[in-house]
Amino acid sequence: MTKYLILWKMDQNRIPEDPAEIMKRDEKFMSMIKEDMEKGKTLEWGMFAGGRTAGYVICEGTDLEVSMENMKYIPYIRMKSYPVLGPDQIEEMMKMMQG
Repeated sequence: MTKYLILWKMDQNRIPEDPAEIMKRDEKFMSMIKEDMEKGKTLEWGMFAGGRTAGYVICEGTDLEVSMENMKYIPYIRMKSYPVLGPDQIEEMMKMMQG
């Protein structure tokens, strides 16, 4: 399975002004994130220090599976997904490049 680094950012135009609404929305998102982690869909999740509006996710799956998981958070969160290679894959690539 392919591993992905996903960089996420809150859509600033969709952040409610009411602090109670912000808390309600954040609690819903955290519940969804914890559920994804318990099911093994999300391997790691984090928010960048210094703000509540951006962070990262590490997950594994096919392009379709990862895209479907990301869609749960649209339109509130914008994401950029990057497939990543691990050490074993890089070593295999190096062997292929040598001939």
